[in-house]
Amino acid sequence: MKRNHFLEWRSILMGLIAPLVFFSYSSHLHAQVLIEDFSGGSLPTGWSITSASNDSWEFGGSVDFGPATVIIDATGNSGEYAHIDFSDDPDTTALLTPRVSIAGLTNPELSFYYITQTTSTSFSPYNRLIVDYWNGASWTNITVIDSLTTLGWTQYQFNISSYTFNTDSVQFRFAAQEGGAAVGGTGTATYDQDLALDEIRIGDPITCPAVSSLTANNFTSS
Repeated sequence: MKRNHFLEWRSILMGLIAPLVFFSYSSHLHAQVLIEDFSGGSLPTGWSITSASNDSWEFGGSVDFGPATVIIDATGNSGEYAHIDFSDDPDTTALLTPRVSIAGLTNPELSFYYITQTTSTSFSPYNRLIVDYWNGASWTNITVIDSLTTLGWTQYQFNISSYTFNTDSVQFRFAAQEGGAAVGGTGTATYDQDLALDEIRIGDPITCPAVSSLTANNFTSS
């Protein structure tokens, strides 16, 4: 009887591929307690805003970087993100996450994508993003980002194991602050440098990049 080499090779290939597909899928099952991409186009449930000047974070797909007014979101789609319009002259306007428990995480981290750009050189320092955590009694600073993200969306990651209150709860604050003369510097053209946040996540680190651009080809026998 004539052997069907095509079926034999297909069985061998499937035996090799199947474990790899399962491994790729299972490696993405990372524990997370919060993920926000602002796709709802409004302030997410459980989040809040505080402002020293009655201004507010906005949720959409338009920012002012000088010549550019529309950017894609951090995942490469024409989606929404949280952003501050410095044309409104905000002093310090903060976006607060909900309070969440990290008790089920083994190596908890806060990660987010941030972008800010401008073509203006007439003011200094730049508008800035201030990231704080709640220690149970007051806000404590994690970092101040006062430089431009010249390469586009930039991911920031922080281990938050020591940022808890009430044993295992965490909460974070993202404060947008105007630069230039408003903070003792020079210049007032801060309206040409908006900033935006996207993909805010609290969870265990993602150690394997997401699978994308998969293709399949038909096998034929000769």
